[in-house]
Amino acid sequence: GVTHSIRDRLNFNDDVLWKRFSARRLELIDTLDLSSKKASEQDYEISKVSDALRMEFNYPESYTTDFNKLVRAAIQSVRRNRKRLLRTKNNNGYRFVEDRPEYQSHREYHDHRPDLRADYLANGSVLNTNEAPRKRQRFISEITKLNSSSSDEHDKLYSRRVVLDPTSHEKSKRAVTTLLAPSGLDASRPKIRSRIGPLQAAAALASILSYVQRSKTCSDYSASRMRNFGTLEAMGRAVVQTVISYNFIKYFAHVSPSSTEYLSGKLNSVHTLAKIMRNLGQTGDAQDPLLNLDDHDSVMTLCILIAGCVTDFGFDCIVQPLSEVLHDIVHRDYPLISQHKSKEHKNEGSTASPGDTPLSFHTTVTSVGLNGAPSENANAVLTRHVNLTLNFTYQPQTSAPPTFTELVVNGKSAFSIRSDTKVLKLRSV
Repeated sequence: GVTHSIRDRLNFNDDVLWKRFSARRLELIDTLDLSSKKASEQDYEISKVSDALRMEFNYPESYTTDFNKLVRAAIQSVRRNRKRLLRTKNNNGYRFVEDRPEYQSHREYHDHRPDLRADYLANGSVLNTNEAPRKRQRFISEITKLNSSSSDEHDKLYSRRVVLDPTSHEKSKRAVTTLLAPSGLDASRPKIRSRIGPLQAAAALASILSYVQRSKTCSDYSASRMRNFGTLEAMGRAVVQTVISYNFIKYFAHVSPSSTEYLSGKLNSVHTLAKIMRNLGQTGDAQDPLLNLDDHDSVMTLCILIAGCVTDFGFDCIVQPLSEVLHDIVHRDYPLISQHKSKEHKNEGSTASPGDTPLSFHTTVTSVGLNGAPSENANAVLTRHVNLTLNFTYQPQTSAPPTFTELVVNGKSAFSIRSDTKVLKLRSV
C-alpha cells in the first residue's frame, strides 16, 4: 500500500522505531481531533503535524510530502475503522472497550503509547462485556512488554541509520583542536550569550568549555595520543544519562511519568545532544570543523569531551553545568511542562552573575586540586613584559600545558598590549 511504499522510500526499516512513529502520529491526530473531519478539509493542520513528525524523527525538508501522505493515510484509516466499529456495535450490541471509563482512564495514562489503540482500531476489535477482564489484562500486558523492551533504547543516543565512518574520529579530533584553541584571536567570534539566549545556559556552557580547554585527556585525544576512544565515549554516554536523571529529580520531580519518559527521550536524542555540542564552541565560520560534523559524530565528540573532563576534574565539575543546559532546553522547548517543576526549585536563581560571559577561560588559575586546596605538584609558567609578570600554573596529571598561542593571547590582555600590528619579540629565559 501507500504507507508501505513511503516507508521503504524513507528507509524506515526499524520496526521498533516505526512503532514509535505510528504511536506518535496517532497521538497527534487524536490530540488535535483530526479524525473528526476529512483529510481534504484540514490541509493546514495536517501540514503542521507532518512537519512536527518529520523534524522529530530527524528527516530533511525533502521528505515533507511523504510525511504529509503518512498523516493523511492515518486519518483516513482511523475514520474508516471508526465507522466500521460503529456499524458492528449497532448491529451486534457489543461495546468497544474504550467506551468504558475504567479503560478510558487507563488509555489516557498511557497516552504516549497510542499505537496500542491503533492496533484495536485496525483489527476492528469489539468486546463482549463478559470478555472485558481478560482483554483488559492482555492490554496491560502489552503495555508492560512495550515499556520494558530494551530495544527501545537504541533510538535515543543512536538513530535508525548509524553507519560507522572510519573518518569520524579524525573529523572529531579536528573539531576538538579548534575548540581547544584560544578564542581571543578571532574578534568576530560571537559571544555565547548571543547564540544560546538565557545567561544561565551561557554561563553553564562556558563553564564546561573551560574544563574542556584545560583537560589533559581532551588535549591527548585531539593530538592522537590515546586509543581508548570507545571507553571514553561509553563513559561520556553514561554521564549524560546520569545527569539527565539528576535533572528530572532536581527540577521536575512533580512531572507525570509519561511526560518524564517523553522528555527523557527528547534530551537523550541525537539531535538535542548534537545541538549542545555545536553550541559549545561554534564560531559561526562556514569552515568551522564543528559544523562539518554530522549529528552522530557531534554526539560522539561531546561524550568523549565530557568523559575527559570527568576523568581529569571529577564528576562534580560536569553535573551542575550540564544539568543547567538541559534544564534550559526543557524550559525553552517545553514551557508547559517546565511550569510544573518542583515548587522548591521555582524560585531558584541562576548561578551566573550578570553580564556577558567570556568565551575564553584560559586565564583561570588551575593550581587548585579537586578538593579546592592548592596543589603542591602544579607546574608554573611565567611570562614577563617590562616589569610585569604573568603566572600560569597547571596540573601536569590533569591539565594540558598552556600553548604558545595561549600565552600570547593572555599576555597581550594582561600587559595591555592593544596594537594588533605591533611586532613582539619573544625569547625564552
